[in-house]
Formats: sequence, structure tokens, C-alpha cells
Amino acid sequence: MGEVERQLLAFVQSDLHWRCRASLRANWKAASTDEAATEQLARLLDQELFQLVAQRALEQPVRLRDLAIRPRGDAAFNPASDNAGRYCKVPALILHATTLQTGHGWRFEAAQMGEPPPDRRLERGLQLGPARYDRLPAGLADLTLGQAVAAALAEPGQLAPLQLAAADRRVALADGGLADSLGSDALRARGCSHLVISVATGPIESAAVDAAAGLTRRSNALLRARVRELQLAALAAALPERLALIHSQRELAAAAAPGLGLAGETATAPDRAAQELTSYGVQRQVQQHLAGLRADLAGCTEIEACALMADGYLVTGRELADRQAASMLWDVVPCAHPASWQFAAICGVLANPPPALLRQLAARGQRVGRPRRLAWLRRGGRLAAALPHWLLAQVQLWLSRRRLKAGRLASLGLAAPAAPRPLPMPQPAVAVAAEDAERAA
Repeated sequence: MGEVERQLLAFVQSDLHWRCRASLRANWKAASTDEAATEQLARLLDQELFQLVAQRALEQPVRLRDLAIRPRGDAAFNPASDNAGRYCKVPALILHATTLQTGHGWRFEAAQMGEPPPDRRLERGLQLGPARYDRLPAGLADLTLGQAVAAALAEPGQLAPLQLAAADRRVALADGGLADSLGSDALRARGCSHLVISVATGPIESAAVDAAAGLTRRSNALLRARVRELQLAALAAALPERLALIHSQRELAAAAAPGLGLAGETATAPDRAAQELTSYGVQRQVQQHLAGLRADLAGCTEIEACALMADGYLVTGRELADRQAASMLWDVVPCAHPASWQFAAICGVLANPPPALLRQLAARGQRVGRPRRLAWLRRGGRLAAALPHWLLAQVQLWLSRRRLKAGRLASLGLAAPAAPRPLPMPQPAVAVAAEDAERAA
């Protein structure tokens, strides 16, 4: 696992947004088709992450059908239909995308892919049912893990949808959050009794929107945030004791401002008493920065990546401990082995951050450069359209390398643990309150 962490940390520090545009060949192809950057992203994911983790040669990408986990002696096992009758469920991987032709969710699984069965109570329109890989032609049956992840990441306006074509139909697959913001529909359809859901979105920032393009992006962000809130509210109502929510805004209060026309009055600050730390040991100011950190395809520095991993570990530990203390339906067994993760070095710093860490996280939360289609350059020919993207990508990658060099743990006087060291597991809130009462007594 330590090797997987090292490979993942190295991969997330590469700026995939601009590396998708850093190939002259890809930009030459992109001058006539919009799918080139998405295909390049799929290749980078396959070659530089998944194949390294699976320890495969470059000519052997990881296919989705290779990820199937089957009980011994049951080569035809399909988790979608055969798991219901098993006491010990077989783990199943589900990646979510959205079919732009129908507007329905599309699920990549290890045994099949396609849209889930429709709810007959709703008007659904055209529905593309799931198909097993052993019944598909070679081009679709050998779909790689990188292609599926690229489709799930294809946010409209940033990456073109992934195109899958067969003799009878062609589908365009985009960001899975368009159809299912949390990815929880598939879990409930499979009859999962306990859900652990991670929500890593930051608060919607207040900003003036004037231009038509800015209004469209803002409206899309507001709509998706509202759908996510409704999904979370429905899950909390349906599974009040069986839902563990890992939220990046945990224990953060919304800022209060005077009402319209009352600019002279003082804003009411959220009441947080004198405690600056969250119950999971992270300073609230740091948590605010981490919640707004854009953890997408842009390269993360070592500090940013380790801070995100450490924060996720601490928030998850607190939530699972609280679930176990509140209900007997949860039986959480903490890892008995000491951890030697690289992010262990920064766990203690999140409670008392140095100014350099706050500056880095605050700068990262701001919007950074993103590739844009320079469609007007197409009139000058394919070469004129390819070269500007390539030059911009080289400049952005040079700036990214400088930022990564300045964002190492060593700049904070920290180093990854050379020997295994235990990480703190948060205690249930009831136990923490009891300890505080004992100290006060």
C-alpha cells in the first residue's frame, strides 16, 4: 500500500489539464476533433497510474473486465444479479458517467456497462440497457479503466465527452455528476445497508456574475449544488442511522453578512466559542482552505496532496467513531497496524499551521489556468490551431513545476516518516466530552 500511495502522490502532482494539451500530435488531432484531449487523458491514466499500480507493461492496459472479483468456481458470477443471495457480498467497482443522448446515468462495472434499469413510475424516455462485455464487440469489450475514468471526469466545458460507437448506435459519455451527484443511486439499487459517502465540494463563493458565459457556469454550479443537497437530505431521511457522511465542510459555519441595504450594520459572526480546533484536530481556518481547494486534474503540490489526505483521514475517523458511538448498527474496527503514510508528517501541523502552509492553501483555492478551446484559430488551419495550445501547455507546465518545487513538505521543515508511525484515530464525541469533564473536575 505504501508503494500505491507513492505512485498516486506522484501522479496527482502532474498537471493533467495541461499535459493533455502538451502533445503536438494530440493538438494536431484536436484541430479537427474535440475528443483528442479526453483520449489523451485516458492514455495518461492508463500508462502512468493504473498500469503502474497493477504492475503491467505499457502495452497491457487495465481493462474493466479484468477487475471482476468472482467466487472460486463461479466464472459467470455477476455482482449486479448474484450478490443478493450471498451473505458475504463480493466487492464491486462502479464508475459513473452520464449519457448525453438520453440524460440518464451510465455505469461502468467489471462485468457490464450501460444505463441502469428504469424506474417505471417515472417518465424516462429512451433507455440504453446494460450489456455484458462477453457479448460486446472487441472495441467495446476491451474498454480500459482509463477510458472509464476519463468519461467520469469529462466535465462539460473542460473536456469533451468520451465517444463510444457500435454498429447501431453512438453514445457520448460525460461527467457522472450530471445524473447522480453522489453516486448513491447504484448503492441503494444494490441493497447496500450502510453507506459511506464522501463530499469534497467547497462552499459556493459569493461573486458578481455579468457576462453570459459566466452566468451559464454559475447557474450550472448552483443547480448541481442544489441537486446534491436534495440527494443528501433524501439519504439522511431514508437511512438516518446507516449513513456516514465524510464532508469537507464538517463543523464549518457559514459566514453571515448584513442584509441588503444594511451595509452600515455589523455582520453577525457564527458562534464558535473560543475553540479554534475542530473535534477531529484541524484548525478551522485550515479546514476552510481545504474545503475550497480545487482537487481536480490540476497538479497538487506535495503539501496540498498530503494535507488533503491527512484531513480526509481525520474527518473519516471522527465520522465513523461518532456513528459507532451513536448506533449499534456500526461496528468499526480501527486499523491495528501502525501507518507509515507520507501524509502522517503533516497531521500534527494541521492543528497549528505555520503561515507558509496557510499561504499555500489560500493560493491554491483560487482559480488557476484551464485549457480553453481556441476555436477561432481553426480558420488558420490545423497547424495554426495546434501550436498555440501546445505553447500555452508548455508555459503552464513550466509554472506548475516551479509551484510543485516550492510546495514540498521540506519547505515546512517536515519529512515523510522513514519508519512506521501510528496515526491518531479520533475518539467518539461522547468520549471526548467525558475526558473534558474529567479535566475540568
